[in-house]
Amino acid sequence: MKASQPDALTPEETAAVLRAAGEGRHGVRDHAMLLMLYHHGLRVSELCRLTLSDLDLESRRLWVERLNRGRSGLHPVPESEAQALAAYLAQRAEQGTLHLPPLFLNERRGTLSRNAVYYLVRRAGEAAGLARPLFPHLRHSAGSKLVGEGHDVRLVQEYLGLRTARSVLRFVGKASPDDPNAERFTALLHSLGGRQEKDDGP
Repeated sequence: MKASQPDALTPEETAAVLRAAGEGRHGVRDHAMLLMLYHHGLRVSELCRLTLSDLDLESRRLWVERLNRGRSGLHPVPESEAQALAAYLAQRAEQGTLHLPPLFLNERRGTLSRNAVYYLVRRAGEAAGLARPLFPHLRHSAGSKLVGEGHDVRLVQEYLGLRTARSVLRFVGKASPDDPNAERFTALLHSLGGRQEKDDGP
């Protein structure tokens, strides 16, 4: 049986999750971390692999190393994310940990594990009152946002590190017929045989 695609979070749900992430014990770090997951459509493994050298806050750029044969590249860092990361790095400077390569550290000053990130994100979702798990909803929400903004299919594919243009279709499966982009993506769906592909890993 084909697995159903996850629903994208609404803007209100996304905002609630981000607020909740900032209220925990490591709120400064967790808020910045969830912003990066959402803004860049990162897989958890890609987030955990980020290092300080991947981030250039002065030019507001992030190098994203995609997994699963996705296309790696530079991503712009939005203002809200830049501010959150600056606050987190200032906190790390106070702790004397800026010499350590990982971008996000655990309490033992090591690299955050995938399980730790899953736990932190799940906790933020619960604190925000979401009735469903957040994975893979954050990545799906990032894709749905890009599609809803009318970006080119190939751009969305490259930005999210997807293997094929057909993979973008999962982000428009529930688009309203009144959506100004519906006709373009319906044409794409037909040209690709009307099939969607499963995402290629967390």
